[in-house]
Amino acid sequence: LLVLPEGQLNPTPEKGLQPILPGAYALSKSSCRPIQMVALYGCHQLWHADESIGMTVVGRDVSVRGYPPGREYSSPGEFKDAFSAIVGTYGSTGQDLPEEDLKFWLDDTEN
Repeated sequence: LLVLPEGQLNPTPEKGLQPILPGAYALSKSSCRPIQMVALYGCHQLWHADESIGMTVVGRDVSVRGYPPGREYSSPGEFKDAFSAIVGTYGSTGQDLPEEDLKFWLDDTEN
């Protein structure tokens, strides 16, 4: 099950994340299942937020990045912070966080 905590694909990732909704966290808690982060980069090129451009494809370079392992978060705020750091970085740049930072957010430990 892939959930987009922003509620939809982000048409302007270069401006940062849209508000992160609590549904992914709530679903994880109620089902006692960990959350595995997945990031998308370049999807905004398949449609455009500018209505004057509309559905004109402006690029086709799209990537999907899965981050193992899944993790349980203790609060919606903790999930939001991790999602913002991991997915927000990849979604806006197409690059991962530095390895040490990524490890911290994925398994909540320091090196």
